[in-house]
Amino acid sequence: MIANEQVEDVDESLPIATPQPLFGLAMRGLAIASGADLLIKIVGFIATAIILYQISPYQYGLWQLLLSIITAFSISLFPSIGGMLVADIARYIGVGEKKKANALLLRSALFFALLGALSSLAMFFAAPYLTSLSGLQLTNTVRLLALSLVIAGIGQGLTMILQTRLEFVNLQASKVIGRASYLACIALSLLIFHLDLMGLVYSYLVATILPTLVFAPYLVRAYRRMLVDYAQSSWGEFFIELKSRGPWVIFSDVVSGFYGTLWPWLVGYFLGIPAVGIITIALTFLSQVSTFVPISAVLRPMLPRTAGEAWRIEHWVTRSMKYALWLNVIFGLGAFFAACLVFPLFFPKYVAALPLCAALLISLPFRALGTVATEWFYTTGRQKDLFIFSKLFGLSMLVLMIPLLAFGGMFGYVLDIILSADILLVARLRVMRRKGGIRINLKELFFVDSQDGEYLKRIVDGIMRRLSRFYA
Repeated sequence: MIANEQVEDVDESLPIATPQPLFGLAMRGLAIASGADLLIKIVGFIATAIILYQISPYQYGLWQLLLSIITAFSISLFPSIGGMLVADIARYIGVGEKKKANALLLRSALFFALLGALSSLAMFFAAPYLTSLSGLQLTNTVRLLALSLVIAGIGQGLTMILQTRLEFVNLQASKVIGRASYLACIALSLLIFHLDLMGLVYSYLVATILPTLVFAPYLVRAYRRMLVDYAQSSWGEFFIELKSRGPWVIFSDVVSGFYGTLWPWLVGYFLGIPAVGIITIALTFLSQVSTFVPISAVLRPMLPRTAGEAWRIEHWVTRSMKYALWLNVIFGLGAFFAACLVFPLFFPKYVAALPLCAALLISLPFRALGTVATEWFYTTGRQKDLFIFSKLFGLSMLVLMIPLLAFGGMFGYVLDIILSADILLVARLRVMRRKGGIRINLKELFFVDSQDGEYLKRIVDGIMRRLSRFYA
């Protein structure tokens, strides 16, 4: 399952200004990511179906509270820093500075591994205090889940290597391994051993640990190759690189983690723990649909390679927004229709989530466009703008959530999500127009033009060529 595909073999010898190789790599990456993502979603759907069939809304809500604790302590892993560094490494590769790319990648991997270990220790020792504050017996469970942060730190280095080398097969394989192991453990622990909440805990740990364990030999080989071919630099240079733009990324992660940690407890306080489970199902539905087209997985390492030419950035951003919008709306409507058929028959305890899913579909187009816009901020190094026009505003919406929950119940929470997606998109588009000169004509996103036909033809031709080779 693990393929050895080095980006040097396919891309470094190509002129960065040549559009064809990047288009081919992007289409290949999108095809691989989409195929794997479809498989992951099928596996995830089966796992979720088992959970909803076996677990009550109260237990599921309690599980979300536990996940929010992991979110709180994983803030110190700074996942967005990884995204920023991936863009920097991709730029080095794009201009042929392989040694600098390897140096930055090595230091980044060690940095995240240390952060993971420290985060895990902090969560372990904080467990008794969390039990005292919440009034729930969580100490042993929280300490067990703290192990996941150690593996998450190591896994972040693995993900960065796979992304920067454009090893789309291996990147998606790691995700498939995680989700498949999660499904196997869920089926075993819930259907056979009837472990309920602890079954979810054990399954989460296995799904976190196994992908990194499987890829450990590959990871060691990759580090060995980089250690003999990297630019000598000090840790001071690494932290200077982080200091230039990193603080805004760190602030973004802190705000995101604060939001992800606090909202389940606010919902539980105002509406009860079962409501946390119901709302989580609706949010999971929205998240699964909005990530059905894994556009970020392709744009994050690809878009920075066009950074030297403004017209190419605008072209990629515009087209990506257009296709993300179409595909998300189509998949969203299809998924909601399927949910309306399935939930009353198999998951009657969670039927209350269907009206919330329908309302959240309104935010889907805004989320699709906003996802692509975020990649422009990473590519152009505008972490400060991304923080101001994304995270700070999200924090203000968290404040608004309190009266919306108090007076509007679960639909008050949904209204908060819709308003956030809408206003955030408008703010990001204004920044892109004012500081990047990128003007998105929203009307054009809804119409087919000749360029769309040309891209479709190239994709179909590529598929036919591969099919002919396969059958030959």
